[in-house]
This record gives sequence, C-alpha cells and structure tokens, in this order.
Amino acid sequence: MTQQMIKLAVVDQIKTTFYLILDADVICFKPTSFHDLIINGKAIINIYDSSNIVTRDEWWKASMKILKTDLDLPMFTGVTPTIFSTEIVSKLKNKIQQINKEDWISYLLKNVYIHPFTEYTLYGVFAISTKMFENFHIPSQSGLYNHEKSVFWKNQFDSVDLYKIMEFSSYFPGYFLVFQSNTGISALKVREKMGTLFEN
Repeated sequence: MTQQMIKLAVVDQIKTTFYLILDADVICFKPTSFHDLIINGKAIINIYDSSNIVTRDEWWKASMKILKTDLDLPMFTGVTPTIFSTEIVSKLKNKIQQINKEDWISYLLKNVYIHPFTEYTLYGVFAISTKMFENFHIPSQSGLYNHEKSVFWKNQFDSVDLYKIMEFSSYFPGYFLVFQSNTGISALKVREKMGTLFEN
C-alpha cells in the first residue's frame, strides 16, 4: 500500500501543474507528447458511467468514508494510468488532515485495510465532489488509455493483437494500454506480442 501514498506524497516535489501516474503494467503504444495529454490547460482522463465501471465499488465507498462525503457520483474515473492535478492532490491531502484531525499519511496507513481505498478513487471522489474536476480535466472514454484493447482479465490476452495496435497506432484511440498485472500474465508474454517492432 506504500505505493499509493508515494503517488500522493510526491506532489510536494512536483513543479508542474499536472503529473502522470504510471504503473509497471502499462504500455505506451504510440508516440505521445505533452500536448496530446494536456489540451487547453486541462488533462485528459478516462471516465465511466455506473453501467461500465472498471474499478471496484468498495474502493469508491471507502474513499467516500475517508472524505466523509456521501454523494451519487455522476461518473467514475479510471485507474492507472492517470494524470493528477497538483492543486487537487494538495487540497485532497489537506482535506483528509482537516476532517480527520490527523496527519494524512498516518490516517490512511491506519485505515487502508478498514477502508480499502485507492489513490485514484480518493482523487476522483474529491475532484468530483468539490467540482474541481471540470476545471482541470477533460473526460473521455478512451482518451488516455484504450480500455477496449487493454487486458483486465486473463481470457482477454489472446485476442489482443499488440503488434497490429502498435504498428497502426494512429488508428486506435488513447495512448496507453493496461495489461493488468494480477492476471498473472508475464512481462515476457507481453513482450512476445510486440513481435519484431523493437528489433534493429
């Protein structure tokens, strides 16, 4: 759970308006620049409605309990990869300390198993509930990562033509693919799907 705290705590070292969060099971499948991800001062972010949620419901409920809010969310933000606003994260940390009367890291470490949150759902609940979301983000179904071609379940892996996606990347929306690490699929298997793309 330490990595969750690191992704939030690092904001104190960030000098830019946004920062990109990547986990080890994420692949960038096309050339990507700052201007692809930040448009008119807002960061693209994957969102879903309640009928197509890709994160666990308990993560959202736990995050609401930590932030002491109870609202009917109009949408749900995706998980890794994502782009955090430094302003939102800073205010999120302050909010956790203010309402719980305790250092935010200490509070989250003590409650991570009682309220099984993620850094992404904490960020999403706070950004949406404070109405800061629309000031810093552009919501999209596959703007940041391509949900349709990502692998969240082991039985999806064989049907993904990674070589084709990377060779003809301009035809596919998004910039990243997720190969969920808890599927047990090895990095070598993912690399094999790239074929000869990175061979000289």
